[in-house]
Amino acid sequence: MSGDKAQISGSISNLVECSISRLSFSLAGVFSQKSAIVDQRRVVDDFSSIPDWPLAGLSKMIEAPRTLIYFFHYLHGAICMDLSRDDLALQLADTPLRWRGQDGEPAQLWRQRDLVAGPMLFGGDLRMAWEYLIGMPNQFPVLGQFFALQKDFEIGLASYSMLLSLYEAGQDCRKVLAMPEQQLKTFNLAVLPMFALMDSDTIRSAYQHTFGNTDVVDRVTKRSRVSREELKRLWPHWKAALQRYNQDLFPFKGSLPLGDIAGER
Repeated sequence: MSGDKAQISGSISNLVECSISRLSFSLAGVFSQKSAIVDQRRVVDDFSSIPDWPLAGLSKMIEAPRTLIYFFHYLHGAICMDLSRDDLALQLADTPLRWRGQDGEPAQLWRQRDLVAGPMLFGGDLRMAWEYLIGMPNQFPVLGQFFALQKDFEIGLASYSMLLSLYEAGQDCRKVLAMPEQQLKTFNLAVLPMFALMDSDTIRSAYQHTFGNTDVVDRVTKRSRVSREELKRLWPHWKAALQRYNQDLFPFKGSLPLGDIAGER
């Protein structure tokens, strides 16, 4: 790791150390699956509205709350996917976030690029942000207690990343299908395929938990109010867009091993 990257990683680790008790306590609520405490949307609300938090000055101060939300929603999502609770993962990802000083309508968490791809504190290095995330259970052992194995965490993480992409597909299905043929080859994704940074076996396992899982696809279509037939029509275009983003963002990676969208039972 270069000196600059080591310094960035060290600063972020200090930030996480200061917040690990709050993060782990809230994640334990989800892990417990007790109905009274599984809904942890309040955590992202709290981080996005810290009273008197500076809106100007050092970037590591300004961006700290967004960085913590990035970590929390991915850790939360990985736990949810490991427990087959994609409903809870989407409930939190759909949370509208309004920041102090922000005008206009708040965007849902999953539509905010830095919260999905990588916080500004990583200096725009998406791969570094993802690799830091993957290493968190080893660096902060309390987080590792939520998973039987590191591999389970990685599959949960990749599955959550895919779930967000599947949800975007459901939410934007009709808009994309209405595009002219040429635009279907170039439309933009809000959710970058960060799961592409995982190894092929992990991606295949995550696919079975999301795009290839009939129950998950059913829940996404119902939440998005689109039909399975519409999503199946969209899928070839969506998969092509994922492959295109994969090659543009991570040219060192090969083609994504993705099959068809899950069919009806």
